[in-house]
Amino acid sequence: MVARSLAKRVRQSGARVISGVRDADELAELTSDDTRSHRIIPMQRPGVLNASADALVVGGLGFTRMRYGGPVVVIPGDASSSEFLFPLSVGGRGHLRYGGAGVAVGPHDAAIIPPYRAFRSELSESFDQVIVRASQARVEHAVARLTAGEVSTLDVHAQTFAPGAGTMLQLEAVAALGADAGASGTHAARAADVALESVLLSIPTVRQLLPERGSAGSARLRRAMRHMLEHLAEPMTVVGVAESVHVSPRALQASFRDELGTTFTAWLRERRLERAWERLAADPHATIAEVAFASGFGHQGEFSAHFRMKFGMLPSAVTRELAANRAAPSPGSDR
Repeated sequence: MVARSLAKRVRQSGARVISGVRDADELAELTSDDTRSHRIIPMQRPGVLNASADALVVGGLGFTRMRYGGPVVVIPGDASSSEFLFPLSVGGRGHLRYGGAGVAVGPHDAAIIPPYRAFRSELSESFDQVIVRASQARVEHAVARLTAGEVSTLDVHAQTFAPGAGTMLQLEAVAALGADAGASGTHAARAADVALESVLLSIPTVRQLLPERGSAGSARLRRAMRHMLEHLAEPMTVVGVAESVHVSPRALQASFRDELGTTFTAWLRERRLERAWERLAADPHATIAEVAFASGFGHQGEFSAHFRMKFGMLPSAVTRELAANRAAPSPGSDR
């Protein structure tokens, strides 16, 4: 996981909210708005810290780069919370407990902290992290959308997970919009939704909660979606797919509209774009044209336009970012 690159982006696009703060109570008060209400208990005496933090909010998604500068225990504050936290470790070690379960957090791990129960984090002096913050309503809406309404709440046990390079690039693209004065609120919100969905799909327990892709809705819709996923690179029409699963084109179009709230064409385009992102992340030698055609796009310009609309960056920018990340030295503390 390339959290270091995201941490740099937050520092560049965000605002320095604290610097050199040494008092735990003052630190908690200064950072609660950028994470959520919490208390900080130094693990050493005297409890002197040397904390710094950078923060920004883009498209309703919060990013906070946080370093405490001393070993601490973090527990919830008095105020109730309605936000999910996704700490992405840049370096150092810690331990997270949520509800009755606990898990060790190593360098470059990610974790999820839902708002439903109390949490406790024990962090080493060298622990460095980017905390991604999303509202409970937004996360639950994303889960409901992914499961076609079968699951909404996300009260999962304490666990770590490893977002892939593609997910981290999506988060970084959202953070980069924080410095783009020309970025619209609608575009930023759309990019944030895509990145959050990608984070959720990186969590093993979340994937277990979700139905197998293509299983939502009626039997005829499941058959159609399965056929489309197996033939993404091929030319495809609603008439051809309907014939392959033995339904009428009108009935198939109605299934997409009524059961998934989308259209045949929009659903197909989304899956093709996801396939393209996966191909870019997996094959550093693939050209943009190869990825476009292998994902079912007959025109490279159309592919690039839709890709940018969904992910907030051009395919060529993704290729450059991935190449830079692969060439970067082994991660260390970014001071």
